[in-house]
Amino acid sequence: GPFDYANGISQMEHKMPHIKGLSVADELRKRIPNSENLEFRFVNDANSFALGEAYFGGAKDADRVVVLAIGTGLGSGFIADHQIVESGETVPPDGEVWNLPYGDDIADAQFSTRGITGRYEKLTGVKMPGVKEIAQIYDTDPAARQTLDAFGWELADFTAPLIKQFQCKDILIGGNIARCLNLFGPKMEEGYKAAGLDV
Repeated sequence: GPFDYANGISQMEHKMPHIKGLSVADELRKRIPNSENLEFRFVNDANSFALGEAYFGGAKDADRVVVLAIGTGLGSGFIADHQIVESGETVPPDGEVWNLPYGDDIADAQFSTRGITGRYEKLTGVKMPGVKEIAQIYDTDPAARQTLDAFGWELADFTAPLIKQFQCKDILIGGNIARCLNLFGPKMEEGYKAAGLDV
């Protein structure tokens, strides 16, 4: 997001700006044969991921769970009783966290591929192509270790208030960045303990 899900029109400026204002349904109809009568429904990718996990995956036994999809950006889904929660006092507006402030920017800039590679570049002056490359040198490069450890700690710092507000004890992490959860996860767990949470 932001995205006009009812009409299938992107409103994003912070990523994929080239499709801003575009009717994705119209563009799909141009490319899919015999699709003029097809109904398209648009759902935030993080919410789709969250629902899938709530019904069939890692969150199927959780009453309430905060789901994060971390990759090119930061997606979120708040699930209660296997349903998406997008409004009310326990969640941010539209259930979205990407635009919440964190540090000197928004969460999306901190908790994403560009956030991690940017953090590493600040420490070393070296621009890495992606998080995978930083993860591969975690054991041998102190800057890589510092980057991912800080990422884990700060992700816990950012999400702890969300978890408390949503009154849950489960968080599910997905997206490409989850592939190195074994590296940043321990610091994340330490961060939750420091915040008085058993997550």
